[in-house]
Amino acid sequence: MNKSGKVDLREQKTKKALLSALYTMLEKKHYSTITISDLVQLANVSRGTFYFHYCDINDFIAKVVNEELENIQRDIYAAVRERSSPDASAFDQMFLRMQIYYEKIFERSHFYDIMYGPNVSPQAVELIRIAGVDLMYNDYVPLLMREMHIPALPEDVRSTLNPLSIAVEYLVAGQTSVTKAYITHRFNYQTKDLAWQISNLTYSVLTSSLKIMASQ
Repeated sequence: MNKSGKVDLREQKTKKALLSALYTMLEKKHYSTITISDLVQLANVSRGTFYFHYCDINDFIAKVVNEELENIQRDIYAAVRERSSPDASAFDQMFLRMQIYYEKIFERSHFYDIMYGPNVSPQAVELIRIAGVDLMYNDYVPLLMREMHIPALPEDVRSTLNPLSIAVEYLVAGQTSVTKAYITHRFNYQTKDLAWQISNLTYSVLTSSLKIMASQ
């Protein structure tokens, strides 16, 4: 987007070309062996153009991942507003969010196939993990707290080891593994069934940990 707030079509074209080149290279080689020269040659853009937008390969991958995570979060919230009932239970809302999440992963299968593959940087995987943790604390936990009439949690709940933080890390790690399996098996599982199972586990674990936190 340029200074006037309008979309710069040349910039869009450049980023699309670089992204396509990155995907092609990550399908064949580890990110650590990808050079700027190889990337810009495949994308047919200049080195100067690349460095105008990004610092290095790691910065490029991080921005690609963050942009995708922002897009999928925006799409989830938009779909929730459209499809959610005002009087839906915390579980029903959680299940809807989870179902939309896996629907979006299916729609963006190429991106997630690469990001959960063997050639991407650990930094990219960590960004996806952090987004999962944020979703738990910013979305699922508040839903349950309202339903369970829990007014507040300790301010340091995310930075200390406690029943909730353990539960969140456990759930995010588990969901990451399930998502990898879902992609590895080429999405050969009903999205609704997958979302239902994960929602049940998430609801059960978070509810139990919140009960412990509330009793302390």
